[in-house]
Amino acid sequence: MNPSSRRAMGQHLADNQVSLKNYAYLYDRVKTGQAELQLYGTQAADNPMTGKTDFLPIKDEWKLDARRAEVNITSTSKEYAARMGFEYALPI
Repeated sequence: MNPSSRRAMGQHLADNQVSLKNYAYLYDRVKTGQAELQLYGTQAADNPMTGKTDFLPIKDEWKLDARRAEVNITSTSKEYAARMGFEYALPI
């Protein structure tokens, strides 16, 4: 996310014009679009090598569900993956 977009989003968050949950989805979409790590586990894709769907790479994956809860994403990563049609478990 470029600095001006980040500032604008930050202002919308501060003014309660954007929910934390929507911010998380947008943040992950932008980061994965830039081939960077997502934070909230909202973006998944089919892996052409395995033919299976999985989350795109996630930063500090073991902290994923805590971060999701912080932004009011009520489903766990495992529940969200199941709704998206694939299995997932946090790394140990």
